[in-house]
Amino acid sequence: EAMFKDIATIVSEKCVNADTKRPIPVSIIEKAMKECHIAVKPNKNSKQQALDTIGKLKEVLSLQRAEMRIKVVTPVKMLNKIRKLLTKLEVTIESEEETEGETSIPIL
Repeated sequence: EAMFKDIATIVSEKCVNADTKRPIPVSIIEKAMKECHIAVKPNKNSKQQALDTIGKLKEVLSLQRAEMRIKVVTPVKMLNKIRKLLTKLEVTIESEEETEGETSIPIL
């Protein structure tokens, strides 16, 4: 039972509602896990089971993996190379800030 809650908590932390982009409460994830008849395997760790569970829950819930926000700090002289790389990776650049010869770029 504790591992079941742990798996639901991990799923809740790593996923959001695909329509609203808001977090999904643990209780709703637990209910969906019971509906899908997801069994806890005591010999596998919680994180691995949570990742497996996400795929199964996508059939029942409208969920997707949450996007991570990363801040890239680079010297100004490297900025063009970094921009090209980020464009190639198709990430969303939120803004750019220049301070003391460095540029900070928060991305999703």
